[in-house]
Amino acid sequence: MKKILFCNKNGIPPYHISGAELSIDEILKEMVSYGYEVSSLNTIERFLLYKNNYTKLMDNNITVENDVYTKHILNNTNNYNSILANLIESYKPDIIFTQMFDVELLKKITNQNIPIVLFVHGVVEDTEKLESIGADLYVCLSNFIATKLLHLGDKVCVIYPIIKKSDFFNSYTKDKQNILFVNPTKNKGVEVALHLAQKYKYENFIFFENWRVTNKKYLYSINELDNIKLMPITSNYKSIYDGIKLLIYPSQNEEGFGRCIVEANFNGIPTIASNIGGIPEALGKSQILVEDYNNLSAWESAFDKVFYNIDYYKQLTKEAYNNANNFEKISSSKMLSFLEKLSKL
Repeated sequence: MKKILFCNKNGIPPYHISGAELSIDEILKEMVSYGYEVSSLNTIERFLLYKNNYTKLMDNNITVENDVYTKHILNNTNNYNSILANLIESYKPDIIFTQMFDVELLKKITNQNIPIVLFVHGVVEDTEKLESIGADLYVCLSNFIATKLLHLGDKVCVIYPIIKKSDFFNSYTKDKQNILFVNPTKNKGVEVALHLAQKYKYENFIFFENWRVTNKKYLYSINELDNIKLMPITSNYKSIYDGIKLLIYPSQNEEGFGRCIVEANFNGIPTIASNIGGIPEALGKSQILVEDYNNLSAWESAFDKVFYNIDYYKQLTKEAYNNANNFEKISSSKMLSFLEKLSKL
């Protein structure tokens, strides 16, 4: 049985504040199900700052939690590198899996010939720099990201998030009346979402915050509209989709993927999304992609198409279910391809 050590100075569920951290956790758990022994070393510094838990933030102790895999958790990054070096020495991993960590530094810390797998969650701006760090395998969250690294050849593979229906399907929801928008920031398209809420005042919108505190300018606009309810970040994923009839994903920047699209689809919630980055891979072929995604009129047209045609909306809900079920099959296939590459390291 090969040992995998995942190291990252960001958090890990349940102390996470982003989809990237959730996706990592799902992949590590899936690796355990295929017979790997997995441990991780993470810090929850950002999580504690978000929770204003400054007392715990100053605590330098290590917490070990036995989940599906063993999680070594630090409250801050103060002694991370030395603790990582000690853990590598004692655990003796066969492979090191990391994200957003200095691979050159990692090689110096290990001082051993341990293969390093780098998880690439977001869009790569500097591909030459990424290549120069010398990972043995680059694991991308979407085909869109992988196309930026084609020059690395067989060192690149794609894993979709391991999104399981049981974690996100809300079997109790019946009265679907609300439109969902997640993470009210400029890059995620909050200005588009606000415009739609302003124009379609007879529709109810729910804006779910992520770990970032909502900008005061946008918060003022949200509070001015009676048909928007702003909700705080939650780890109760099923509750996010309770009572939702439509997800809007008006991203204005290239994204690696768009996992909440699949999560919503498991609940039969269709999505209107920007045609940018890896989002189309999450959306599938039969929901609504907005080509001119920074054009407010284009979003209005998409809205009208959905809400003025009941039969079309019903068809979209079926397509949402189909997309989620098909996604499970594709993500399993990509996982097997990744594990095959991993076995050769």
